[in-house]
Amino acid sequence: MKITANSFMLGSLFSLLMQPVQADTMDELLKLLFDQGTLTEQHYQQLQALRQQEVGSPTSVKVSEQRIQLDEHGLRFNSTDRAFSSQIGGRLHTDYAAIEDDRNLAGNGSRIRNARLGIQGKVFTDWLYKSEFDFAGNTVNATDLFIGYDGWSNRRLIVGRHKMPSGLELLTGIGNITFMERSIASNMFSVNRQNGISISHAGNNWSWSAASWLDGVSANNRGKNEDYGYATRISFAPVSINEQHLHLGSSFSHQQYHKSSDDHLSRDYAEQLLTASPEISLITSAPVQSRFQQVKHSNTYGLEAAYIQGPWSIQSEYFQQQLKHQPRQSRLSGWYLFGTYSLTGESRGYDSNTGRINGIKPTLNATEGGYGAWELALRFSEIDLAGNNDAVINPAAGDQGQIWTLGLNWYANQNIRLMANYNHAQIKKTGQSDFDIQAVQLRGQIAF
Repeated sequence: MKITANSFMLGSLFSLLMQPVQADTMDELLKLLFDQGTLTEQHYQQLQALRQQEVGSPTSVKVSEQRIQLDEHGLRFNSTDRAFSSQIGGRLHTDYAAIEDDRNLAGNGSRIRNARLGIQGKVFTDWLYKSEFDFAGNTVNATDLFIGYDGWSNRRLIVGRHKMPSGLELLTGIGNITFMERSIASNMFSVNRQNGISISHAGNNWSWSAASWLDGVSANNRGKNEDYGYATRISFAPVSINEQHLHLGSSFSHQQYHKSSDDHLSRDYAEQLLTASPEISLITSAPVQSRFQQVKHSNTYGLEAAYIQGPWSIQSEYFQQQLKHQPRQSRLSGWYLFGTYSLTGESRGYDSNTGRINGIKPTLNATEGGYGAWELALRFSEIDLAGNNDAVINPAAGDQGQIWTLGLNWYANQNIRLMANYNHAQIKKTGQSDFDIQAVQLRGQIAF
């Protein structure tokens, strides 16, 4: 009977050793049983060795418990030593719009604006990676495809397709932007994702980044060199305390165009057609456009500012682009200004180390019995692509635009948002009468 009892005791202790019990508690229990004679010295030594071998330190137990997580940040995997990690995430934006315009550019409709799925993480502690694709529109397009190194103090190197350092609104993720679409000025003049190399430095309240890129993801060098560009951006936050932030920043980008391969004898530069959408998701025909012949290069300068005070915020950017084309030079420009107010008291997030603005996180999630967060926003944006252009190709388009956008957002939680926008765009064409576009837009959004 005693043999059976001891066997049962050892079996129970072995099971306990496999459970996430604190090391100090297990040591005290084994010592107590040994002192009372329940455990022989041989058994005591065997169990102590087994505990060290199978369970390890308390830190190891806690880490192993969290190797797989599924929460609002997506599905995450971590190695025991945290040297390797992966995070699977995505977002879905589905849009609806009622549109009325003078030129019949578009009617009422719906579309899947974004349907992204990706994986990101790190390997060997300091190396980063991200692979994300967008499946909207029954096509597959790469958004982010890069690797990076994060082993330096406050510095990061990224190689591949990713966002270039250009513009405050552009660097705000599409899941966190205030309106359904970015301003017409940001979309026109900021440099979006490119296949290139970037390096960034994050200070306590400032940041600096620079990048250089070639033409795209697939080869575009048949019979000629690919177009290339480079950009840099700095940001500074003289005030960044709790829910009060003052952001200042500036950026510069250069785009170089190589000579066309169509006619090697004349060695002409290619023409560039600049197009801009009026901040309406369902209008993709670009009612603002200009054509320039033999474009050599462009230099774009940007200024940015934002102020956040509790539930209030204001944000603005100004862009000027100098376009060098034969036989002259044009100066194009655009800007926007918008303000927001959180009706439920939340404040927009801000990272002073990178100079980027984040979205709102509800104080009381609607999915947990609260009412979520409500946000009201108003924006005015303007763009001028006239310059010394050669022509506007589309007779139903203009080369200047002014747009008002009124927005209302409801955040059920930090992953689910419903958006409503009213847009009124006035499109102008040099020497001709203006025409108007009005739209009411709705969006359902989920991100993880």
